[in-house]
Amino acid sequence: MTVKKSTLALATALAACFVGCEWTGSAESDSWSSAYDAMNFSGTYRAVTTATSLQSTTTEETTTTTSSDSFTSTSQLGGSFAKGANIAQGQTAKGNIVPGSVQVSAGGFVWNDDGSGSLVFTNPNSGSQAQTDDSSYSVVPKQESVGTVSSRSQEYPLSGTDVVPGSVVVQAGGYTFKDDGSGNLNLNGGNTASGTVAYDSGSITLTFSGSYPNGSAVTASYKYMVSDSTQVVTTTLTGSGKVQYTSGAWSVQINPAMPQDCAITVRYSYYDENSGSTATTTTITTTGNEVTALTVQQSGQNLTITLNNGIVMSGKFTNVQQTGKVNQDTNAGYNTYNAQFQVQSTDTKMVGSLNYDLSNGYRMLNGTWTWGKSSYDVQAAGPAWLNSADQSTLSPGVITK
Repeated sequence: MTVKKSTLALATALAACFVGCEWTGSAESDSWSSAYDAMNFSGTYRAVTTATSLQSTTTEETTTTTSSDSFTSTSQLGGSFAKGANIAQGQTAKGNIVPGSVQVSAGGFVWNDDGSGSLVFTNPNSGSQAQTDDSSYSVVPKQESVGTVSSRSQEYPLSGTDVVPGSVVVQAGGYTFKDDGSGNLNLNGGNTASGTVAYDSGSITLTFSGSYPNGSAVTASYKYMVSDSTQVVTTTLTGSGKVQYTSGAWSVQINPAMPQDCAITVRYSYYDENSGSTATTTTITTTGNEVTALTVQQSGQNLTITLNNGIVMSGKFTNVQQTGKVNQDTNAGYNTYNAQFQVQSTDTKMVGSLNYDLSNGYRMLNGTWTWGKSSYDVQAAGPAWLNSADQSTLSPGVITK
């Protein structure tokens, strides 16, 4: 977070650029639109640069010379990459990452940091993987006895799989069920019984609401698909990734999906405290506690911000703007959020905005913190944001409504 003394209020210039959906809170209403349930700014926000915030401060100009070689290299587990998933993400235990030092590896695949924040995918094995092509198939008709009725609700397996929707007809003790093409078996001429069909696995279920033809044979006629040929093809693996050097947040992608569950290892270097290049800086002399991070807790429109020096401020969002809806049919998410807020405690308050933008994939906090008679500009970087019921289909940073 950059915290510098200023009496100017936060300039939320981004708000003027957003178009799309907007929600505005009021003192008379605590309502919260469910359309924004996907918005989640909770997390730990790291300082953009380390600074000190106090009620009384004095400053002096000085030149600090430090070594750019003063860094530490380490490695850590980064969770797991699930079989069938296209994306994984995490955050390093340390921030202030040395550009070009990050390497993420999983299942024999590697993503290397190019020094500009991108993780370049490489496959040390062959660069490809084998897959099967079952695109050629024949439709085969079938009629068979699948069992007898022994209960009001019962499942009957078919010998064929990949059943053609709409092709199933079932006879059971004078009852005739016909497939509607959507997985339902409807009773011909009545509603005292019903059924379902699982096309992929090849099974049917019959359910009787009253008396049922106990002991009657169940016969099914249907059509199913049989592969004519299976051809092994080679599919080139591709991937990408990115890393945020300040916070240590990272995300990687692979296509096609990860073929098996595997652990993720992250190797990186980080600058030790006060390391960097020679520069002219401002030294702040204070009598209080250093502020280097803050924690955001969001519940609906309610917000709590806790500074690492122990100060806790509570409040809520006052205005939310969101833009960039990707697909109206699938309802796949917004790629920009600008959420303005105000939180406070007895003698301190913060007013500002929490922002998310798909272009960088990370959450940012910008605000003005007033403590006593002093005001400070605040900037902090949060972790990457990915909320999705199906992460395997989304790019890093995309959220779903």
